[in-house]
Amino acid sequence: MILSQKHVNSVLRWTICEVITRGSEAHEKLVDVFGEHTFFKSVEGVFIMEPINADRPSKQNLVKRVRVATWTSDERKLLRPIRWNNAACEIAI
Repeated sequence: MILSQKHVNSVLRWTICEVITRGSEAHEKLVDVFGEHTFFKSVEGVFIMEPINADRPSKQNLVKRVRVATWTSDERKLLRPIRWNNAACEIAI
């Protein structure tokens, strides 16, 4: 899911993370593995946002945070892809 800047700002208000810049080398490598998304990095790894109940429209756009990769060490320089792991974090954007 690619988020608009408005939605990115909303996610940043509710989470402790940074956006991985579109077009950066890191972003391009993530796209190769996971497809087009807005990627966020945190101390826990890399996350994307996925819609909740996309088939049932509502006034709020609810998303869930999904971790797609974890850091291989405390230095946080290399990532290891993981099976999609639904985090217990839901955000209204």
